Amino acid sequence: VLPEPPKWTSPTAMHADYIDAFVHSDGFGMRRISPMMQLMQSGELWLDDQRLRVEDVQMIGIAKHAPPVVHQGGMLKFQHGDQGPELLPEVAQRPLNAQEVEAVRRLQAGERIVSLSAPGAALAVGPIRAAADCLQCHQGKKEGGLLGAFVYTLRPVMQQPL
Repeated sequence: VLPEPPKWTSPTAMHADYIDAFVHSDGFGMRRISPMMQLMQSGELWLDDQRLRVEDVQMIGIAKHAPPVVHQGGMLKFQHGDQGPELLPEVAQRPLNAQEVEAVRRLQAGERIVSLSAPGAALAVGPIRAAADCLQCHQGKKEGGLLGAFVYTLRPVMQQPL
């Protein structure tokens, strides 16, 4: 029996599940992405009686990037490598746009989730904060510090005619 797909009622609950899948998955690389891909393929976010799905997730890299950058190409492009970051393929990166800069500022000020808009979509930006386990690799950072953020592109799910 397959588990019931998640039906989130807030972007904060959705983001918590993504963070859990990212941080607490065993291993790195492709083994780590599987739980996040399962969430993306099955989960639904219900806001104001509107059914949304996660179309894409990108990551804002802060901990190892000054200034911060957006890792482009979807979730498979920003994962840690099994043998360390030096073996990762080159990943397309871009500077943050004005909305993303403002979202990072708000996350650094303590907001739990930042809502943005884009043509035909809603965006949610949620923080990736350092837990004790993160500090083994992200040395020089403090527990609770902002390491990065996930940017979720959310689109309405079209209802199928009966």
